Amino acid sequence: EVQNETRPGGRGGARVDMAALAQSSTSGGRKRPKVDGASVKPVVECKLRLDLQALYEDGSLSDVRLHVGLGPTPPSRTFACHRAILAASSTYFKAIFTSRCKETGMGDVTLQDVDPTVFEEIVRLCYGGPVRLDRTNVVRLMQSAEFYGISDLRDSCTAFFQQALSVEVYYELLDLAMTIRCDSAQQLCIRALAKDFSTAIDHAAFQRISGESLKAMLQDEALSVPREEEVLRALVTWLEQPAHGASASGAGADAEASAGDEPRARAAQSTLQPHDLDELLQLVRWPWLSSRVLCAVQDDHPCLTHGRALDRLLLQALRFHALPAEQRAALAAESTQYQPRPGLVQLGELLPDGLMTDMTFVWNVHGFASLTCESIYSPPISVNGNRWSIFMWPRRRSPQNGKETEWVSIYLNSVDVKSGLVDKLPSCAFELTVKNYKSSSLSITREYEHAFDSQEVDWGLSRFVQCSSITDPAAGFLNGGTLTIVCAVHQIADEDDGTDAAHPLPGNPMPINVA
Repeated sequence: EVQNETRPGGRGGARVDMAALAQSSTSGGRKRPKVDGASVKPVVECKLRLDLQALYEDGSLSDVRLHVGLGPTPPSRTFACHRAILAASSTYFKAIFTSRCKETGMGDVTLQDVDPTVFEEIVRLCYGGPVRLDRTNVVRLMQSAEFYGISDLRDSCTAFFQQALSVEVYYELLDLAMTIRCDSAQQLCIRALAKDFSTAIDHAAFQRISGESLKAMLQDEALSVPREEEVLRALVTWLEQPAHGASASGAGADAEASAGDEPRARAAQSTLQPHDLDELLQLVRWPWLSSRVLCAVQDDHPCLTHGRALDRLLLQALRFHALPAEQRAALAAESTQYQPRPGLVQLGELLPDGLMTDMTFVWNVHGFASLTCESIYSPPISVNGNRWSIFMWPRRRSPQNGKETEWVSIYLNSVDVKSGLVDKLPSCAFELTVKNYKSSSLSITREYEHAFDSQEVDWGLSRFVQCSSITDPAAGFLNGGTLTIVCAVHQIADEDDGTDAAHPLPGNPMPINVA
């Protein structure tokens, strides 16, 4: 009994069960009694795969010759193969060799516009040989796997694309997939880039992707961003490239494109029309942009005003913001335009600058992540009859666990004492809070008590919070790039020496109020 467990193409091996074979043979003209197969142990395996590879190498018993070449020139390579093996591995060859078409029954088959190098890998795979996938061949092999109907190879190529490759590699593979028009490889690259969208749009290659690729990326359900502002920024960045803008000159862009860079050349030749821009604008989920961004978008991004749909989309988004929660939920159930994307951090409305109460004021630090100054003061504000400001170091280096770490340093500053208007103030209790718009329970609050005088005009903490914690888009501390600091000042009775050793000194952190 021979149990052939070989998959099409010779993978696996033929297992010969010698004990079962002995049971069915005759001895002295009498048939031996059968033995339960479960109790049979001796099994001899022969590796059919190696035999098939040897059969291909020496061409023994071949019954078809495949002539392969690129372009209109005569085929440059000939492969001596076996119909049965190719048909077992490939639906394409099975259709050729079993149909009544011209090639059936003939010893020679010509395949035009086929790369001989790639085809040799396909043939070796059909004969059970290994194929090593890498960034140089995976796109062409995937295209071949789909054309020749080799499902195992297609699945392996798909798995390769789904690895955690770098953004640079995905752009490289996308360019090649566009060049040879391998749609499935394009889709896999676009999905991978959409999943890491914030990183993808900061790569130089993003600026030269085609409009169709950008559209596919924005439509992908896997597109993940912490804020919808990232999608808007991506669209603006792409439109500001001369090759893509609605007013771009196709001829000028074409002159800049390298003749050898086909994807870039195709992108440069396409000038975006208003109706194309409208399609892209509708892929931005405007309701999930902040009211401040919506109101300023036409002034901040003139390139978007070429789209005829912009006014309508902005109005719809602002109306959405004004609706109660129940109506918002109903709209979200009807259209993806009103649904948050995967990974979106839902933030509350930005607090207004200035006084919140008689004792509390707000300072919004716009563009925190891009600040280059060493330190910065808030505008002065009067609380309890005294003028105060918040003093901040955006990136103050300080060692932690033997490593240089960037910290945000925050202090309360007495404007009256610093300016010399008064020599000292009575002891004050105050709170400094870094607002978290994702959840109030995640806001960071520090409490202090200090008597401000000419020797110590400000008081706070040099290591208030790590800079990386603030700039993390998913953390919720930045709302449209703005960091909000809230200060509450409480005047208390004067004390003998105006100090309180029980309260923290700068550099000694208190517990963070984080749920």
